[in-house]
Amino acid sequence: MTTLDIYKAPYGSLLLNTASVNRTVVVQGPSLSALPGSAAFAPINLQRTEAHSLTPDGIVELFQITLRTGAFLNLKANNSVTWQGTVYEACPIQLTNVSRGSDAQANRPSLTIANPDNILSPFIINGYLDRAYFSRKSVLYQDLLADNNVYDERIWVISRCTLLTNQLATFELRDVIDGPNYRCPVRLYLPPAFPFVTL
Repeated sequence: MTTLDIYKAPYGSLLLNTASVNRTVVVQGPSLSALPGSAAFAPINLQRTEAHSLTPDGIVELFQITLRTGAFLNLKANNSVTWQGTVYEACPIQLTNVSRGSDAQANRPSLTIANPDNILSPFIINGYLDRAYFSRKSVLYQDLLADNNVYDERIWVISRCTLLTNQLATFELRDVIDGPNYRCPVRLYLPPAFPFVTL
């Protein structure tokens, strides 16, 4: 897989250093004005080329559940790992039915988490997971080993719990912009404006 290093060079040029062929290409253009003013950019791994590689590396999925209180859970499907200073604990977790149509319509994936001996049941029943944010970070295995901060992330909102047993819990996820996001104005429905209301 080709690693592409991007650096901002003087006089508005852009140096592209491809590690596979060890050459530097200078690109000129007005679009460089949109780049940040930092001296150097972090390496960018092109994950699309990994899909066409003859020996592709695996993609590791890291999950995070952020509650409305600000607390969060970092989970990984099989073994625990540390990436970017964050420990992702091993937990049986599965995300299914993730797709996006050509018309940009997103479906509602299902999230299944192990619930041994009802350890998550009090949090679910008391509503701590209602409208919590769930994110999935897809990291290449080589970036995970090298601790590179390169990943692809998708974020959903936990809509409702569809199944709760003493072994597992299943949730329906929604896109962040999916659902009624409106606010009702504050108004008091009291007499005399509303005579049919009695206290």
